[in-house]
Amino acid sequence: MKKKTKRILISILLALLILIGIQQYYVYTMKDYWNEKDAAVIVAKQQANLASLTHASKSVWDTVCWVVEGKNTAGEDVVVWVVDGKVDHQELAKNGVSLDQIKNSIKSQMPDISIVRLVPGIFDQGAGKQYVYQLFYKDADHYNYRFYRFSDGQALPETYTLPNR
Repeated sequence: MKKKTKRILISILLALLILIGIQQYYVYTMKDYWNEKDAAVIVAKQQANLASLTHASKSVWDTVCWVVEGKNTAGEDVVVWVVDGKVDHQELAKNGVSLDQIKNSIKSQMPDISIVRLVPGIFDQGAGKQYVYQLFYKDADHYNYRFYRFSDGQALPETYTLPNR
């Protein structure tokens, strides 16, 4: 075999080994996250009679929770907050504001911001536990957190600004 052919084959083999290594590292780092998500979905299906899954997201603030969205056995859209392996709260989606509605409201109220992340979650400071949308956004050169009630989309008065470096 010619030297050039050997080099090409060795290069291809090394590239494949690197890609496999990257893929294995990704699987290793995401495994716990995927297991938590699967456990939250199972809890929502068992304890809240969720028949099908639409979306599940993790929220971390005062309480770490998974919010699982889907349809119940009656075919209604449901939002389920799962905390510590138990259903903390469940609500028919029609009794609250949708993610698209809250996003449109935020964009109209604060058109100059850049939304980094918007997820449902739990806010539990002062006025008791509230089921909210957690907004993480960039405004000029600052990153901020803001919360909006799930029930009516109203903003909570607190805004949390992350310090600059």
